[in-house]
Amino acid sequence: MAQGKTGWEVAVIMNCSEATVNYHLKQVFRKLHVTKKVQAVSRAMALGVLE
Repeated sequence: MAQGKTGWEVAVIMNCSEATVNYHLKQVFRKLHVTKKVQAVSRAMALGVLE
């Protein structure tokens, strides 16, 4: 997601369903207390989870 990939593109790369990607993305949103992908990436970078 940090590279601008869509849920479908991530699913293809990870060899799983788009629904699985979306499920895990919702869990990330919940844990980071955000509502959008850009916010999640920004918060993860601020926390040092992403470089």
